[in-house]
Amino acid sequence: MPGPARKPEQLRRLEGYPDNKPPRKIFKARQVRPALPGGLSAEAKKEWKRIVDACMKYGLCGDIDHAIFRAYIFEWEMCEKCQTMCMELGITVEDKQGGIKRAPWDTSLVQHRARLQSIMNELGFTPAARSKVSTDEPANKPRDPFAVFDGGRLG
Repeated sequence: MPGPARKPEQLRRLEGYPDNKPPRKIFKARQVRPALPGGLSAEAKKEWKRIVDACMKYGLCGDIDHAIFRAYIFEWEMCEKCQTMCMELGITVEDKQGGIKRAPWDTSLVQHRARLQSIMNELGFTPAARSKVSTDEPANKPRDPFAVFDGGRLG
């Protein structure tokens, strides 16, 4: 077993380093809006706009992240298509011997959902994953009354 997941660097900085090692550098990619991929359905275009707008707002769209956003929208669209097929055609089919088996689109839906969940966790799109993501949004920090002594301003 690989062990527990590594803590985010920001959390490790808050807790402090017990071994007094220097903190790891946090890589920040240049903020760029990813281009809309071609061939998407109208619903997928709406989802693309929704996630890209949200990620741009919180500073999570780096210039090197375009592939993960494309993977997300592909898996999202495939889940939608498979789910529609399940609703219209059912989740079971009859095989050549007359028996009942699971429909291929239902199996595909399960696989696409698993990949979508993995991507959502990577990007911080779930409540649990959001706790591990660092954003550029300024936190509501309490005013430091001693900031005037190190060149800061009250205010």
